[in-house]
Amino acid sequence: MKMYLTPFPTIVLVGRMNVGKSTLFNRLTEHREALVSAIPGTTRDRRYGEVVWRGQTLRLVDTGGVESLERAVAREGAASNAFLQEIKEQVAIAIHEADLLLFLVDGKEGLLPQDITLAQELKKIGKPVLLAANKVANPARADATAVFWKLGLGNPHAIAALSGKGTGDLLDAAMQALPKQRVSVKNVADQIAGQPMRIALMGKPNVGKSSLFNALLGEKRAIVSPLPGTTREVQDTLVTYDGNALLFLDTVGLRRKKTSGDVLEKKGASVTLEKLGYTDIALFIIDATESLTVQDSRIISILIAKGVSIVIVINKWDIVDDKTQKLAEEVRDQVHRRLPYATWIPLVFVSAKTGLRANKIMPLMITIAAERRRRITDNALDKFLKSCIKKQKPQKGKGTKTPFVHHIVQTRINPPTFIATTSAKADLSESYRRFLENQLREKFGFTGTPVQVCVEKKKILQATR
Repeated sequence: MKMYLTPFPTIVLVGRMNVGKSTLFNRLTEHREALVSAIPGTTRDRRYGEVVWRGQTLRLVDTGGVESLERAVAREGAASNAFLQEIKEQVAIAIHEADLLLFLVDGKEGLLPQDITLAQELKKIGKPVLLAANKVANPARADATAVFWKLGLGNPHAIAALSGKGTGDLLDAAMQALPKQRVSVKNVADQIAGQPMRIALMGKPNVGKSSLFNALLGEKRAIVSPLPGTTREVQDTLVTYDGNALLFLDTVGLRRKKTSGDVLEKKGASVTLEKLGYTDIALFIIDATESLTVQDSRIISILIAKGVSIVIVINKWDIVDDKTQKLAEEVRDQVHRRLPYATWIPLVFVSAKTGLRANKIMPLMITIAAERRRRITDNALDKFLKSCIKKQKPQKGKGTKTPFVHHIVQTRINPPTFIATTSAKADLSESYRRFLENQLREKFGFTGTPVQVCVEKKKILQATR
């Protein structure tokens, strides 16, 4: 798989914790995707977004707050040392990708020792640094940011990310500070042919979503930790595979409301559920050592209702004893018994940790993406309907009249949606509607994709006098 290397200039937000990096990220990208709170350390992974300014597309990266390990351990506890080191590693990866570093400080709190230390470290990197002082109520006041000249990074641009004041001037300064060879690029629409297929990684906390995410992308994009709830935000990453654009979303773990006590995790879960509305394919991940739960079944039902294609990924297969084909079939049968309405969902048995069969997922995604966009001709559907009626006559629902299905047409793709037109005074039974869905799948494929058949009654034309 080839990582989608953006041709756009990359600006990375850096700064100590709670200076407003995520607020500025949301303001500049015009989205509310990065979690914002007064709790230090809200952002853990690095996040990517796009900013269009004066006809130029910029890539913006939000990072976790940088602080000394000693301070972090004092706040988080010594058991989280490795986890906090991973946050620093995420920041280091983002800085390596940067064309410009946007160093954010807190104009309300003033200059702190951590700011001075971080400024010294940024100077050693050898990349352009733009300094911005956030939370300045009146950016026009020069004295509000005067103290930050001591950092030796040039003019401290005064902004208020929450209200947007001063951000336009900041973007103008960023355009000037970027290396000239990175400014003349084409728009997003010219770089990506069509809309990318949106793929969400879903499941309960600690089933291995971030590990699988990293295995699929071939880099350490999300923080992986044995602590449940490590991922707090929905992570978006655009990749290409065999020329196909795929937008991956590594989502927050979804658990029952009563068991989720982390306020930030709850916010992230809310964003995850909102994302379902425009997700094309869901990789629903289950721990191989656990069985499918009622909560899992409920979420899968929601996905199907929203027309989302699904692949169930049985992760951690490497730690299962006696891994035979027979055992895999038994697990598949157990899942199908819990989901009798969704036996069309493919199952993949993998180990994100060892990479076992992880290479099977991307080709399957491409197949499903093509199936979601499959369009059946009217002629093929006419022949299909005649075959269905011959195999099983339409069954009536409410009322006394036996319905007659006049024709069936495909009205949309992504997901495939069909309308069956019946006689005006008769209702088609729900079981026959499901029969048509199953027959469509049997005849035309639609691997891993929900097929929606809607019923519409034929209109009676009123005679005119």
